[in-house]
Amino acid sequence: MKRNLTLLACIILPLLVGAVSGFATASSITTWFVTLHKPFFNPPNYLFAPVWTCLYVLMGVSLFMVVQLPASELRTKAIRVFCIQLFFNFWWSFIFFQFHCLGLALVEIVVMW
Repeated sequence: MKRNLTLLACIILPLLVGAVSGFATASSITTWFVTLHKPFFNPPNYLFAPVWTCLYVLMGVSLFMVVQLPASELRTKAIRVFCIQLFFNFWWSFIFFQFHCLGLALVEIVVMW
């Protein structure tokens, strides 16, 4: 039972982060984002929500796999790096969609990389 609750919590955390940032910036997708010149291979807007949902679920599963490892300095470091990446992932949506700072958004992607 505890294992299932841990898995659920690990999945809910990134989903919640994605939902909050997505909800807060969603209006920019139909107003500002559609005006940008995008490459021909840019996927249609309707694909972003299901793809990002899958990615956030997979991030949660990955976190769960790390949390299940025996306690160690490496596990602690991995959880910290995950949380830092999730923090930057959250703010990227605001930087790009809310504030329209394309250059800063690019810098943040490089930092996340």
